[in-house]
Amino acid sequence: MSFRIPALQISVPVWYFTITGVLWGVIGIGLSLGLFFGDPRAPILTKWLSLVFIAWYWLDRFLFVKTDYVRGSTPAAIGTTLLGIIVIFWVLLRPGAKTYFKETS
Repeated sequence: MSFRIPALQISVPVWYFTITGVLWGVIGIGLSLGLFFGDPRAPILTKWLSLVFIAWYWLDRFLFVKTDYVRGSTPAAIGTTLLGIIVIFWVLLRPGAKTYFKETS
């Protein structure tokens, strides 16, 4: 029995993880603060950037990740993606959210 992590077969450079992690982390923190403090731009930015994130996630998944685990977990990933986008749009389109963000449309 070994307590060592097995070597991973990575098809992208290590800096790719750092750059994308920092980029999406900064975007997420910015959107979270905008949503928390009621910035009127936050709901539309959240909707659009969630769609951009989903597109990036699936492109990244299909182009760079080539493991049996990914192939086996694709149905769960599709379900989670759909559920997540439905929840985001449902919450932000509720009348209470529109009032909170002072939207009139």
